[in-house]
Amino acid sequence: MAVRRVSSANKLGSAVSGTASPGGLPVPVPTEWPAAATYAAAIRQAMDARHVTAAELASLTGYSYEQLRRILKGEPIVSDQLNQLLCKRLALDASSMWSVALHEKALRRFNSQPPGVEPVEEQTRLLAGFARLNDTDRRRVLKLLRRLEHPEDI
Repeated sequence: MAVRRVSSANKLGSAVSGTASPGGLPVPVPTEWPAAATYAAAIRQAMDARHVTAAELASLTGYSYEQLRRILKGEPIVSDQLNQLLCKRLALDASSMWSVALHEKALRRFNSQPPGVEPVEEQTRLLAGFARLNDTDRRRVLKLLRRLEHPEDI
């Protein structure tokens, strides 16, 4: 892996025209986040704009290179603390970036279903069907489900 050499004029915290917002304020992440955009893509784009390597960013934040490599690869594992540090070093809006990170964490957690678990669409369809039942049929279905849940009681 090639490591880029960066002059001190391009290091984080320096005033390089075009790399930070006016007045050094954080650059907000767009509210209309494109579907293809990810937390990792935003961090990589900010790193490129500021000419910072992953190794330098690891050193600046105090986190390991491996941790940053996994984040840059797209794994939704960033903590709030690391997000704050990354956004501070890269002049990004920490709140917006944390929202993106949480969204990606939720997608990872809730889109990976264990074997035997129905997808959300199937659950929604079943719940809608259950809602259309009259009270007597609902009680029958619930009684049947309880029996299936505890077959040893039958």
